[in-house]
Amino acid sequence: MTTVEQPDRHRELIDEIADAIILVSPSDTVLMWSRAAEQLFGYSAEEACGVSLVDLLVPSDRLDEHQVHQRQARESGVALYETVRHRRDGSLLVVSVSVSAVKDQDGTLIHYVHSNCDVTRLTYRRESDLLATQFRGLLNAAPDSMIAVNRDGYIILLNTQAERMFGYTRNELVGSPVETLVPERYRGHHRQHRNGYFAEPRQRAMGADLDLYGLRKDGTEFPVEISLSPLDTDSGPMTMSAIRDITDRRRAEARFRSLLEAAPDAIVIVKADGTITLVNAQTETVFGYSRDALLGQPVEMLLPARLRNVHGAHRRHYFAEPRQRAMGAELELYGLRQDGTEFPVEISLSPLESEDGILTISAIRDVTQQKATAQRARLLAQEQAARVQAEAAVKTRTEFLSVAAHELKTPITSLRIFATLLIRQLDERGAANPDRLRLALETIDQQSDKLSRLINQLLDISRIEAGRLGLSRERSDLTALGRAVATAAQTTTQRHTISVYGGPVVTDVDVLRFEQVLTNLLDNAIKYSPDGGEIHLTVEAATPDTTQITVRDHGIGISDELRDRIFDRFFRVDESGPTSGMGLGLFISRQIVELHGGEIAADRAHGGGTRFVITMPSHAEGGT
Repeated sequence: MTTVEQPDRHRELIDEIADAIILVSPSDTVLMWSRAAEQLFGYSAEEACGVSLVDLLVPSDRLDEHQVHQRQARESGVALYETVRHRRDGSLLVVSVSVSAVKDQDGTLIHYVHSNCDVTRLTYRRESDLLATQFRGLLNAAPDSMIAVNRDGYIILLNTQAERMFGYTRNELVGSPVETLVPERYRGHHRQHRNGYFAEPRQRAMGADLDLYGLRKDGTEFPVEISLSPLDTDSGPMTMSAIRDITDRRRAEARFRSLLEAAPDAIVIVKADGTITLVNAQTETVFGYSRDALLGQPVEMLLPARLRNVHGAHRRHYFAEPRQRAMGAELELYGLRQDGTEFPVEISLSPLESEDGILTISAIRDVTQQKATAQRARLLAQEQAARVQAEAAVKTRTEFLSVAAHELKTPITSLRIFATLLIRQLDERGAANPDRLRLALETIDQQSDKLSRLINQLLDISRIEAGRLGLSRERSDLTALGRAVATAAQTTTQRHTISVYGGPVVTDVDVLRFEQVLTNLLDNAIKYSPDGGEIHLTVEAATPDTTQITVRDHGIGISDELRDRIFDRFFRVDESGPTSGMGLGLFISRQIVELHGGEIAADRAHGGGTRFVITMPSHAEGGT
């Protein structure tokens, strides 16, 4: 025991007293500090003497009470009361205090003797027993650890889950400071938070964005979530703490984060309001932002400005109906880097349920390289196609020139032969044979006509390719036009009979061009009916608005695989057979019909042969 200006003749006697004895000056400075006071409060006599008793032991919320009892002792000579005092380690304890005014021998110095007895646990256990009768069933039914703490920071009530979680028995914890369950490094701050909470008690949700840890009896720490609720009791205000061990969740989160960091794609997790809550390292690499610069920001910052409003609408729609969406999903998407550059991306979306509601996991892949590769592949394919097309065109033109040369050479050769025959006939004058002259002249006329038609076909092809094939329409009777064409075609064959059916059908057509179409179809029918037979040309009004012309033969017919090709340029059904031509007649016919606003098709006729059908409007349409 140490005293200040105080004889030590009673020191041994005072140190034997079990209660703490503290002698203070009129200014509340400690003059004497007994051995029991050292044991009870944790301060040595050397540390306590000369220090204000208020600074050592009196909590701030008990200062008024302390001063009241000092005045009472000064006035009446004694004051008895129960209160709370600080220990050196910061914990609180309930003590019984007796204050007496003692005058020294000269009557000038007043001393206050505080007799302190630690009755904390006994008092709080009685309080705990009373509360337990009211709340035990409710507390033990709770899935979390439940601990009730009074305003002085002492544990008053707890459930069995708390005993199991922290490894203490109820008797060990009741009456102990709640900081017993807090790691040493957090205790100072915890007392401040606790005092602040009692100053403004309110409901606080589990977690509340704090990184909290509990301390078990064996010294191990573990992460926790804590929700706080104010509780009014007969013993005064308390705080009810619901404590949850989140060790397993933290491990799961750690594994989840490891998976995110290992992902080859940028991973961005977003709340329903569009706020970014989590990103991985690849996101930093792809977009150029640091992690801290992204968290808490709207996800639209990663999109070009022109797409942000639309994306906000898409995001709200997605959260209304969350579902798995595969990478790409046939959308043309772009991201925006921190440096302002745009780049193409593919994005897959997955909903994720959490305690904060539905989140969206976005896996974002930079497809700049893939797009470039695909573009190169497309260009190579286009170049290859162009080469193939060019080669085909060269081959087609070569074949066409060969056929054209042959077809043109045939009538020219005939013209020369029969012209020579005429010359000889004229030279022999008297030996002239009228029948031979007539045959030569007729042949010359036919071959000249054929030559003229071949040249006209070449000119038509040139006009079609240049887009200059036009029409000169006039009101015409198609049936009468069909009879005229049939009569001319009949003179070219003795083995076929050409019949025309139908009444007058008047419409606007280019007479010369439509005559060319009908001539081509009848020539085609004659050419591909080598055994002769009947050829029908029918003109009829199919509907009030359409006219239909049909040319049917009984020839070799047409196969299904060739049906769609016979209207192609330079296509010939049988190049090795007896037929001739450059493969242009049907191609030109289709162009003329389509310029009239109509259609032409071919199929196998019932009973054999081929049937060509022209369907066209009964009024002026198409090209001019």
